[in-house]
Amino acid sequence: MNKVITYVYLSGRKERLKQDFKDAEEFFYSYLYFKRQGFNTKVIEFSHNDSYINSLLKFIDKILRKITKLPFFMSDILITKNIKHLLKSDNVVLTSDRIACSILPLLIVNSLKKRRTGYTCVVLGLFQHKNVKGLRKILQKLLINSILKNCDHFIFLGKGEFDYATIEYPKYEEKFNFVPFCIDTNFWKIDSDTPKNKKGVLFVGNDGNRLYDLVLKIAAELPNIDFKLVTSNIEKNQISTDNVKLINGHWQSNKISDTELRNYYQESKITIIPLKNTLQPSGQSVALQSMANGTPVLISKTDGFWSYKDFLNNENIFFIEENNLQTWKENIEKLYNNEELLNKVKLNAIKTINNNFHLDIFHQQLEKIMGIKK
Repeated sequence: MNKVITYVYLSGRKERLKQDFKDAEEFFYSYLYFKRQGFNTKVIEFSHNDSYINSLLKFIDKILRKITKLPFFMSDILITKNIKHLLKSDNVVLTSDRIACSILPLLIVNSLKKRRTGYTCVVLGLFQHKNVKGLRKILQKLLINSILKNCDHFIFLGKGEFDYATIEYPKYEEKFNFVPFCIDTNFWKIDSDTPKNKKGVLFVGNDGNRLYDLVLKIAAELPNIDFKLVTSNIEKNQISTDNVKLINGHWQSNKISDTELRNYYQESKITIIPLKNTLQPSGQSVALQSMANGTPVLISKTDGFWSYKDFLNNENIFFIEENNLQTWKENIEKLYNNEELLNKVKLNAIKTINNNFHLDIFHQQLEKIMGIKK
């Protein structure tokens, strides 16, 4: 019998899949790969509805988020048709820990079934609120333990979070796998149309761990350098200088295509990623995409950086250790016209991505972890 593999996403995929798909594949987490292999693949996305049950779940979600700091959004996923489909699936890939939290009741029910569905969860910050105390800590640990117990495999995209989970939850260590996020290098690459004279600084991102205010301050301190900001988390009225161009972009809402984003990478001289210090591997996709397109990356050095063994400061990346305005300003000024160093880091970064972070690696690792073959 042809196995059913169901992917559960937050949003943004179904609409893209309806189109003549020509964009990068990495945010589908091997869905398209399994489809090409001939598996019976299905897609479920978070969605909003206004039923009575949904209103009740929204209320419960708010309470759980407040008392645990965990991302519960059961109201966006636990509807009848989704539950029926997940219960009938052979394998389910949960593409974020928000989804794992939100279907926890279903994970518990699944563990009691005679014919169990295999669940694999991609971890992107499940353990980032590690400093909670008191009752909140007890409840958080209880719920995380329940997720870890009832899900079969966990794929950590960041080494820092993987190491933390392995130490704090050794009972489930055999379920934990570190698989760095990989990108579609058939799409993100230098080509004949790539501009030879790059200029300006690029910022891309929408997650809660970006330092948006710091980005605006950096741009204001460097009026002679043009900045492009691709984000939905900065408003026009926040920009006070003429050297900043704001591009309203958000991948999940399909506001910007990968082709447009690739052009921004290829035109820019440097990409900057100022981050809060968390265990979540923030900025990962932007950094890898930028590097693959020949644009060096300056990024905050955080506990959640995905793989320090593969990246060295001033070799294939630039780390900012002191995450303040003055340090960022000085580093950008120092690097912006240092063509020799930028070119060295660019070439080394492209080599690193092509050798260690291409999408085939992720496909093979996921296939092995899930233990499925056509």
